[in-house]
Amino acid sequence: MARPSKSRNAKRPPSSSTKPPPPNGNNNNQKSPSPFTTPSPNLQTLLSAFPPSHIYILHQDPTPPSHRRQIFLVPLLFNTLLLLLLTYRLTTALPTYLALFASILGYQSPSSINLPATPIPQIIQIIAQRMAMFTFDGLILARYVAEWPLLFFWGGGSSESNQDPGIGCMGCRLRIGFPPAGKEVIVRRSRRWASDIVA
Repeated sequence: MARPSKSRNAKRPPSSSTKPPPPNGNNNNQKSPSPFTTPSPNLQTLLSAFPPSHIYILHQDPTPPSHRRQIFLVPLLFNTLLLLLLTYRLTTALPTYLALFASILGYQSPSSINLPATPIPQIIQIIAQRMAMFTFDGLILARYVAEWPLLFFWGGGSSESNQDPGIGCMGCRLRIGFPPAGKEVIVRRSRRWASDIVA
């Protein structure tokens, strides 16, 4: 039986998997697991800026700039749509929350409930509706959905990620544009689970 040809793998640019070198510059001669390769020395300046508490995979993007522009339009349009929907929800829900806040302070508002004249089933229904609104707006929209456009347009870096809080994906593209094929390095960073591995 003939062995499968390896010519396909030979055409693909090698990826690099690395843990940033410790502060003293000693990498303990660790080799990257196959099929990854150790980054070239000219990337050490870039790698030294990465926090050592994560695992990183780097590779050069061989696609032409025109193709990357088309790909970038997908998250751009998606996050723009999310931002518009969140803005619409904020403008429509703000009067309701202001009325509820006025009721809490003791002022008469459309959200006030006349407890003696309101049947108990209706009171339960109103409470359930408001709890569902709080859960949807506070937990789903504010906690998860709003994070996507905020990170995309304005960034959300921290001292742990060593990322500029004011630079998101959009800001990064505005800074560097779309370099020629093979001149852009893509970095993928591990999540918090890697802290036990690299510790």
